[in-house]
Amino acid sequence: MRSNPAAIASVLALAATPALAGSWIESTNGDISGNRLSPSLLNITLGDNHVIGSFGSGDLDYLRLDIPAGLQIAAINVTEYSGGSVSFVGLQAGTTFSVSPSGASPGALLGYTLFGNANLNSNILPAIAGGSGALGFTPPLNPGSFTLWLQETAGTTGYGLNFVAVPAPGFAALLGLGALTLGRRRR
Repeated sequence: MRSNPAAIASVLALAATPALAGSWIESTNGDISGNRLSPSLLNITLGDNHVIGSFGSGDLDYLRLDIPAGLQIAAINVTEYSGGSVSFVGLQAGTTFSVSPSGASPGALLGYTLFGNANLNSNILPAIAGGSGALGFTPPLNPGSFTLWLQETAGTTGYGLNFVAVPAPGFAALLGLGALTLGRRRR
């Protein structure tokens, strides 16, 4: 049996293509939901998944992240920030955010952090995971549904977040095995 290098290269290139990634851009997709029981949905795909939005005092953004089997979120990078000094982001597992903002306590959250200009071009996922008093988790975020609560209590603030999805370790091995299988020809 011989392997076909072109077939292997094609499969690996397809697996690494960030162009398949999802996004939510408020100027295109509309305002991100302010309803914690009906958050806007971002279906996470391989690569960069951009969210660009804005909020101000009294405006909450709730975003549901659906991470499919075989992927994980390795980073949440702050790509843009303008306005207030810092904003809040909280995370819960599940398809809705079960905690009312008026009655929230860290112990009801999977994690949380504050982010702002100081976090530009940096990964805030470890800070979210280590939110004091929260349930906590060890990054990355594995397959499943998660809901973000984003809030600014001062004036209007613009933000950009990039949810970087990579193949889960077991899935990457399966892709490699699939590439080898595709590349083999029987004589």
